[in-house]
Amino acid sequence: MIRPSYCLKLARTKLSSKRGVLVTSVIVASLLFAALIVTVIVFTGAQKSAVEFIKQSGNDRYLVKVSPYIPYEQINFSLHPSLKEVRKIKAFEKRYYQQLKDKYKSLGLKYSQESEIPALQPWANAPDTLPEEQRVTVNFSSPIIQAMNARKFREYAKSATNKLSDLRQIGNKYGATGYYFVDKPSGLPVIPGTRFIQDGKEDFSVSELKSANPTNYGYYTKAIYNSNYTFTDQRLLERYLLTTDTSDLKGIPVVVSAQEAVALFGKKLGVVDEPKSAGQKKAWLKDLQAKLNGQTYQACYRNSAELSLLDKIQRDYADIKNNENNKNYVKPKLIYDYPAKACGDIVIKQDARTATDKQADAELEANQRKLGSYVAPMHRLLTFQIVGVKYAQPQTDHIKTADQYVKNLLVSSDDSWSLNIPIQMYQTL
Repeated sequence: MIRPSYCLKLARTKLSSKRGVLVTSVIVASLLFAALIVTVIVFTGAQKSAVEFIKQSGNDRYLVKVSPYIPYEQINFSLHPSLKEVRKIKAFEKRYYQQLKDKYKSLGLKYSQESEIPALQPWANAPDTLPEEQRVTVNFSSPIIQAMNARKFREYAKSATNKLSDLRQIGNKYGATGYYFVDKPSGLPVIPGTRFIQDGKEDFSVSELKSANPTNYGYYTKAIYNSNYTFTDQRLLERYLLTTDTSDLKGIPVVVSAQEAVALFGKKLGVVDEPKSAGQKKAWLKDLQAKLNGQTYQACYRNSAELSLLDKIQRDYADIKNNENNKNYVKPKLIYDYPAKACGDIVIKQDARTATDKQADAELEANQRKLGSYVAPMHRLLTFQIVGVKYAQPQTDHIKTADQYVKNLLVSSDDSWSLNIPIQMYQTL
């Protein structure tokens, strides 16, 4: 065991021999600690300033976005239903198909049980402990389950406590002063249901959503191309609106992103790409807003029947191309062709059906009309008018500077990936 006096002597010896290393270590550690303190002070000050700015700009108020909570089990069946639910589904299924048979009979139509889609399917790996009757899974593609889910939703809505009136009661406790609709579904389907018309053409080769990157920002800056729209209260869009005058609306009013607008219309309007310099962006955005205000563009809506015809055109073309050297291949008797103009009619390219074939098709259509299931092919040209521009900014995940930190605080964390249609302006059309 070493004596205390020897310990002190050893420490003095090491200190005298490695004084330079020790001093350097102390200085470096002090500098690093000082840098850390300065960084904390800068970021804390930036945060306080940004929060105070946001607080004052909102008159000491802020927006809270909420969505109604709907318990899944209240409006849907689980994949493995309980025994009670199994029996309820079977009883509903029996009544459903009996009513369908009666309907066919009253219309003088022949009913085929082969068209029935069972609501329950066998569960191959069901535990042996379950009763035989319960060893099934729910077939969510069955019209039985869809009808029962719709009924469950209606019943739930009658007693639900997540309505706007309930939200007002909660908001009143905290002094809420306004309630606004945001991201209300527009009813317009995205591509391919609605296609943006670019250079006077519909691009039938693309049927999937386009994105600049796999984030909401990426989809938002491609929303015109994707035909992705929602209704939003006009009062929430005031900072982006270029006009509120509805006397000269030429189409559906919409607030677009500056990024996509430049990509699609910049060349036509004489607007250059977005400058990298922060000092030049303000003038660039102002010029862009002035030139976009009132500009229109078009898209074509096609219903499910026309989309089916477009799918058939593509399938038939691929099959014919792949079987060019197949002598046994038989082409479809009825072949359609793409519209000759944007948002035009889908035309028949070749019709080799016999009189019997045509009669069978006519009877099928007549039966569908009697049952109320026939959907006639339909399309409609939609015109949109730009009434606002939003400079979309993504939030930065990796913050390296105080500038990026403050920018993240000031940038709205909007999770929307669709363009906004001001409700009040739209209602004047």
